[in-house]
Amino acid sequence: MSEINAEAMQSKACRRAFAAMMWAFQFWVVLPPLHLARGTTIEPLPDAVGWLIFLIALRAIAGLDPGVRQLRRLAVAGLVLCVPRVVRFQPSEILWQHIYLLLSAAGSVVAVVFVWKLCSLIADMAERADKRSLAQSARFGRWLYPMASVFLYWFICRMIPLHLRDVPALTKAIVMYGILFIFAAVICAMMGLMASVARMCREFAEAPPREAQQTDADAEAPPPA
Repeated sequence: MSEINAEAMQSKACRRAFAAMMWAFQFWVVLPPLHLARGTTIEPLPDAVGWLIFLIALRAIAGLDPGVRQLRRLAVAGLVLCVPRVVRFQPSEILWQHIYLLLSAAGSVVAVVFVWKLCSLIADMAERADKRSLAQSARFGRWLYPMASVFLYWFICRMIPLHLRDVPALTKAIVMYGILFIFAAVICAMMGLMASVARMCREFAEAPPREAQQTDADAEAPPPA
């Protein structure tokens, strides 16, 4: 278990940080790009905004755990990789497709590692606050998001070009939006996890942990005759 700073966990900054990270996840929802003039597209929910919110929120809880420093570095890497994809130009179709796929793959790897470490931190916080069910949810989230990400990008990069290329456009759209809906449900689950952490931090600040209560009870117990 990591060395969770109980004082930092009880602070209002910790609650606000995880509340902000809850909204940061909504910018990871995958939506079809908006088409502008001359083949230029723009992301309706830019990943870069989400990474920026993560970076600001993690800065507020830098003293919570040594692992927060690694999360901040991953957030910087994710932000750098996502900024060029906010507005997508197409000076050369083939060249840009290779660049876009490379940036997307690298950004996906960073996101998976980030979520894994973030959920590990949450699990340690939940154990510190004696919230076993939340710790189990965080450990489940470590696997849920990576599996959903791998499936999503496998579907986009392999399934559509190889197996759905000749199907009717309506069928392809129904299948595509169905997959995006499933991934959006995973993102909603991650947002719910962040909201649960913010609530746990508030409860942890209002009531001492079980270990502290037991220590106080032992201190107040009369000495044996």
